[in-house]
Amino acid sequence: MGRSQAEVAFDLIKESVIVGRFSPGETLSENQLADFCGVSRTPIREALRKLETEGLLKNGGRSWRVSDPAPDEIYEMYETKGILESASVALAAERRTDLDLVQMRRITAAARSLPVDHPLPERIALNHEFNVAIWRAAHNKSLFELLERIGTPHVRFGGLSTISKPGQWEKAVSYNEHLTEALSVRDSGRAVELMKAQISSVRDLRIQMWQERQLDSTITA
Repeated sequence: MGRSQAEVAFDLIKESVIVGRFSPGETLSENQLADFCGVSRTPIREALRKLETEGLLKNGGRSWRVSDPAPDEIYEMYETKGILESASVALAAERRTDLDLVQMRRITAAARSLPVDHPLPERIALNHEFNVAIWRAAHNKSLFELLERIGTPHVRFGGLSTISKPGQWEKAVSYNEHLTEALSVRDSGRAVELMKAQISSVRDLRIQMWQERQLDSTITA
């Protein structure tokens, strides 16, 4: 079966936030988005409700605004994410199967083969696929559902993924490889250590990106 117009609109708008086509804090109208997606306003409204639920957009009444949370909100989200991710990798070290490892290694090999200038949405999708593989390897449905709910902070906290910054794609690939090896030998301590360091690094970079946007807006004001 084909995808609905609302699903198509949702994907187009979400990708536009991820790659920075729609900037954090930018105001968008339903008419503007309908023209952009090539659909009527009815499926746009359905897509917007879903985008609001995921935290990408905020309803301003007659318009919508791309989310741009302050540093304290970013800290809070990554604090929660760090707790859940650490629990996930600790369980994955104990419970991962050989098939789980095959999945992780397939994804890391595919990521390693990509050039740094490969389209950003595809790199983001591949990196997220690795994260999902880790969550699944924990074999805890409730934890998986919680991580799915907050697992993509780049679309909830300022648009562009941190891997859009120079050198970050290579760091992400290296981290995924090292985490896979820690899980392969069931070294939960090493896995949690790697996860916590990664969460802290990404959190700090996310805040730096927010500060850069604030500086840019002050200069251009």
